Amino acid sequence: MQTTTGKNPLLLTGALSAVLIFLAVLIKPDTGGPPVEDAQKAVDAYINDSSTFLAAGIIGLLGAVALVWFAGAIRSTIARSERASSPLPSIAFAGAIGGAISLVISEVIVVSQALRAEDATLDPAVVASFDDLAVHMFGVAMPVCASALVAGVAVASLRGADLVPRVVGWMSLVLAVAMIIPPVAWIANLVFLLLLAGVSVRLGTKATPTGDAIGTAPRTSVAA
Repeated sequence: MQTTTGKNPLLLTGALSAVLIFLAVLIKPDTGGPPVEDAQKAVDAYINDSSTFLAAGIIGLLGAVALVWFAGAIRSTIARSERASSPLPSIAFAGAIGGAISLVISEVIVVSQALRAEDATLDPAVVASFDDLAVHMFGVAMPVCASALVAGVAVASLRGADLVPRVVGWMSLVLAVAMIIPPVAWIANLVFLLLLAGVSVRLGTKATPTGDAIGTAPRTSVAA
């Protein structure tokens, strides 16, 4: 028999992550890419606004940390409504971790170039290449990985878990597909941040069902 337990504040780390990541994107100065066509312009941007780049990178890294905490919280939340053998909790967890790792790589590149810019020791060709890589880690690698998180939550919801409304579940599946298509993945990643914040707040502010053990609540069926 299932009972209800209190709110899980760790689920709110998803909203915190979304806000931090969006803020990092918002304040990061424009370098004219990708691809960077004017390497010297990119260098000048880093030199003139190195402190802003550094702040954006640090904020993005904090967002990645919050996403890791959300990964653990959403895995246990999905597990409550799935059989112990279900792969969905692990799929969602892996997607969130993969997205966090991609974001870390992106922001570490930004931080590294910002620190070098303070000493004006930047090579234009290197800056252009690494800036493109940083943007693609955020705009391609991160959404490809995080699509597994989106799909995992969506499928679990459509299978009966009270995570998101069914209509949001179907829309999330469409978003998950868009997140693995490079030409639109960058925009889809921003939509993902909105979804992440919404799901996080919804789940983190309501009581959740629990059974005797997480991941062991059986599915019931009615025989004909």
